[in-house]
Amino acid sequence: MKKDAHIALVTGSNRGIGLETCRQLAQQGLTVILTSRDPDHGVEATEKLRKEGLRVVVRPLDVSDRASIGALEEFVAAEFGRLDALINTAAVYLDEGVSVFEVTEELFRESQKKDNFLK
Repeated sequence: MKKDAHIALVTGSNRGIGLETCRQLAQQGLTVILTSRDPDHGVEATEKLRKEGLRVVVRPLDVSDRASIGALEEFVAAEFGRLDALINTAAVYLDEGVSVFEVTEELFRESQKKDNFLK
């Protein structure tokens, strides 16, 4: 990795908005740390971006797990010594396959609890 490039970390970035955020940042010359709860999905997404000639590294991250956060912090400190940008796109997706009009109040409240884990 290019050591003089700005370093950006994007949570929940193996697909969707997070993946496109990684692409856009890397296209601007940043070194991007792509994170994913599922290591296989993260590797797959990273390989796709690397084939485009982009500087992207992958690391596992579960934002609801303090040990996972700590391991990522140690990696960033050891590998780069700093972090210039943090973009949080990780989300709890408890209602997959359910219309937004059919999400129960209970499920909505459970999502809010998980989303606020670190507060």
